[in-house]
Amino acid sequence: IQSMNGIPVGTDGTKADYCDVLRTSGDDPIKVEVLRFDTSEILTGEINGDKPLEQTFSFAEAVEEETEVEEGATAYDSYTTIVDDTNALTIDLPTAWASLDTAPITLDDGTVLPQITGAPDLTSYYETWDTPGIFFSVVQSANILEVLATFAPGDACVDGGQFEYQDAAFLGTYQLWTNCGGTDTIYVVLGASTVDGSEQVAVLTAQIVTDADLEALDQAFATFNVTG
Repeated sequence: IQSMNGIPVGTDGTKADYCDVLRTSGDDPIKVEVLRFDTSEILTGEINGDKPLEQTFSFAEAVEEETEVEEGATAYDSYTTIVDDTNALTIDLPTAWASLDTAPITLDDGTVLPQITGAPDLTSYYETWDTPGIFFSVVQSANILEVLATFAPGDACVDGGQFEYQDAAFLGTYQLWTNCGGTDTIYVVLGASTVDGSEQVAVLTAQIVTDADLEALDQAFATFNVTG
């Protein structure tokens, strides 16, 4: 279970979050979001309600026939919940991606943005198209389409189109880019706001080299959250 009533659960390795939601929900239905690792499926449904678990989104499934990323890569065997230095963001990344940056960044206008960047090797991720990685941040009072344009990789990749995105907590658009740097690597930019209408826009970019990285992106989509 990734979330209950839109609240991430189990991020601290205990059942405290589960218990808090159960106590405050009483007899009302509880919305749940579940990640099924073996099929890369994200499912939503209800506890104490009449909505069964149904698949909502799998990025790996959505693009597997449209891209040519390397197939047959060994799947990541574990994930770790990463929290940024300001305690505003959380996301699950492969434990093997031990090269991390969780410090906030300061823009030219003085705006400070919380962020998380993870990869097997950050230098290689920043400088080449051969290394997978994920960047996650949040911006205030932004337009989602402008966010997609701002974080696009530019002429290095081929535009693969924009697609709607929705999970239990966020609603937005992601843009797919292919053949990055003349390779089979794909690049994804997601801009999404909370379903309750917050002016914050979560931004997630991902560099995908193999099919294992597609599964890592599904895990990131299922677990990213803005907590502060």
